Amino acid sequence: NSFYYCFCSWVSNTKTFTSFSINICFSCSCSIKGYVSNYNIILRNYFDTWGWGLYRSIHPYGNAGENKLNYIPYQSLIRSINEAREKLETAIKYDTTNAIGYYHLARIHISILERIWQSQINHKSVQIAVIAPTFQDHLRLATRNWREAMNADTNDRFKAKLNWIGQRIDKYRKAWEQRFIKSVD
Repeated sequence: NSFYYCFCSWVSNTKTFTSFSINICFSCSCSIKGYVSNYNIILRNYFDTWGWGLYRSIHPYGNAGENKLNYIPYQSLIRSINEAREKLETAIKYDTTNAIGYYHLARIHISILERIWQSQINHKSVQIAVIAPTFQDHLRLATRNWREAMNADTNDRFKAKLNWIGQRIDKYRKAWEQRFIKSVD
């Protein structure tokens, strides 16, 4: 007795969909728990790859300050980033011990912080008050996902990348405090 599962997988470089299948056997000699675990890993990888592919398709060079990016309308950019974030959050639901998923989520929240930060050219308290809740929320989420990635990275595979993210988060936190203090004066 077996169930046949078919999934669609995102191939980000060609932006086409392909399918692959898994045959799961439920005979007496098979471990259902093992199959569920493998199934969760497959779904985690699927959603992580899909979310990261979406993010990389709109943000191909990593950080906004490193390279000039093509112009993307603001609403389209936000919609695409949110879609990528949702896919990555789904991946985390399937495996909460995966450092790469938390790393990817932290990168997305840092990217949003960069966009918000770069969109504000003056320090007037009215403008700061408008962006404050969104900025602080993404700063908090970036920090939480960074910490989760640090905890899940037991073999230090992402140590250098996570150290860089920690430095970026700290830089934005300090810069935010300075900008907020200037806006109050």
